[in-house]
Amino acid sequence: MTGTAWFCLLGTLVSTATPGVARALPRDAAAPQDATARPRIAPARTGRAARPAAAAPTLGEAGYYEAPAVNVLVFSNWYDGLFADSKISGVEIIQQGERIATNGDVRLAATPGQWDATARFVDRQVDRAAGTVTVTLEYPDYNWRYRIRSSTKGAAVALAVILDTPVPAALAGKAGFNLEFLPAAYFHHGYLADDRSGVFPLHPADTMTATPQRNAASGRAEGRAQSLTPSRRAPASSSRPRIPPAA
Repeated sequence: MTGTAWFCLLGTLVSTATPGVARALPRDAAAPQDATARPRIAPARTGRAARPAAAAPTLGEAGYYEAPAVNVLVFSNWYDGLFADSKISGVEIIQQGERIATNGDVRLAATPGQWDATARFVDRQVDRAAGTVTVTLEYPDYNWRYRIRSSTKGAAVALAVILDTPVPAALAGKAGFNLEFLPAAYFHHGYLADDRSGVFPLHPADTMTATPQRNAASGRAEGRAQSLTPSRRAPASSSRPRIPPAA
């Protein structure tokens, strides 16, 4: 079906608790004025303070989304041409100065290898007034083009994969939007996948299953809503894909 869009929301990435703050109380109007007197300091509030609302990302002059402590890049960079596993292109997330996710694009395998095909870049249009970035890409061997469009949605960046033509029959069940989270940023940290939880290990330690598909994602967590914590000092990032079945 043409015009089908797959959506993926990159949820609120930045949100910090407000600490209790000591505050100066006004002087009593009936008390004598003393230039040397110090204002009375109320004790700091205790307990967990309310979490402030996350700031909405803005599309800056450099053509990427900016919010406190996080940037979302949508094809601001391109692969170096040698192989597609260079982790420097597609949709990227930079959180507190650290790249935590990259290579967000339509790929032809669940876990593509470094020599697997990538789409060819066609053009990129930035509309700062509308807050959108639209990128056109193609797989020329299959005569197939698609667009990835990003926009702001509250405190999140929404991604849509727009299909102007149907997915070729040869790619049915293979083509899909991938977003790669960098393993080193998540070692020993937790994740949630719907109602399942776990911890990213430093070394793979799982039962391997032989399948006909090369690079099968054995042992990976699957779910419609996933939450990852890349650092103890940083809040969790979340991904909530909504992907309708291919026509």
